Amino acid sequence: MYFRSNNFKSKIPYYKKKATLHVFFSLIFFLFFYGFLILKTEEHTLANITSKKASVTLGLVGDLMFARGIQDIGEVYGYEHVFSYVAPLMQSCDFITGNLESPIVVDCKAALKAPKKIHLSSLPKVAKTLKKMHICCLNLANNHIKDYGRQGLLDTINSLHKNNIQVIGAGLDLHTASKIFYKKLAHLKIACLGFSDILPCSFLATRDRSGVLPLKSTLSSKLVRRAKKNADLVIVHVHWGNEYSKNVTLRQKKLAHSLIDFGADIVLGHHPHTLQQVEFYKKGVIFYSLGNFVFDQPFSFTKETVFVRICFQENKASYLEVYPIFIFKAALES
Repeated sequence: MYFRSNNFKSKIPYYKKKATLHVFFSLIFFLFFYGFLILKTEEHTLANITSKKASVTLGLVGDLMFARGIQDIGEVYGYEHVFSYVAPLMQSCDFITGNLESPIVVDCKAALKAPKKIHLSSLPKVAKTLKKMHICCLNLANNHIKDYGRQGLLDTINSLHKNNIQVIGAGLDLHTASKIFYKKLAHLKIACLGFSDILPCSFLATRDRSGVLPLKSTLSSKLVRRAKKNADLVIVHVHWGNEYSKNVTLRQKKLAHSLIDFGADIVLGHHPHTLQQVEFYKKGVIFYSLGNFVFDQPFSFTKETVFVRICFQENKASYLEVYPIFIFKAALES
């Protein structure tokens, strides 16, 4: 797979572009242009999606979190309401992958909480909505997936599998956490892997303990090289960086370049909860952080997000688009 910077397009529906000073100054801080979509309208937006023919259309999103304020909305209006304005865009894709930040827990009271301050959990009904939005694979390699211990992780995996959504980056032991997910779509075979560079010690998967796949050089090299031998397109999720920072760290850059060198075509980062730069490195593309896609954080910069759409002709990327989105509301008004 070969990505070139001139295949990159920022798609901004003119009827929803918000030309504000905030957007103008944002251009200084990001590698590529992006704007905001205000998701409070009476009409459906994002309906006029490009009609270019593609054999496979891939979608990429950042952090997905269905606890707290998002759960309040979902329980009143239904979880599909959260995706009201982006559903046409998502459903135009054959395959979408992102990072699930909140474990799906059947009974929080019965599960053993991890010894940490913030605990996130979502309800099993969320999985059905994710499937309707064409999400096919979710990364679980993050610092919240074991907030409710082994049982919470098991509930998450079971709920997603029941809805034919595959998981990567975590499992009931190191072996299952290391599994590569392969998907054949038309002429394109995709491989997905997930690693975390941010995790509590108790979250680390071992031979006899459930948990998350750590981003270690020897392990990532082995798995990414294996995926490259067996797939046309290799997507590697990485949970990394500093929360609420738009700046990419030197460690992120080194890790990302190494993953591309090992054979990754796309490196998809998350954890900072804000947008970070995009880099075309050698034959790959690195999204250091796509920010929050579904989240209830109140800061303006945590509400700025994008949806990445990559279209393939046979097994070659024909063009890449970035749709800017603004999370307008993430909690019910009192």
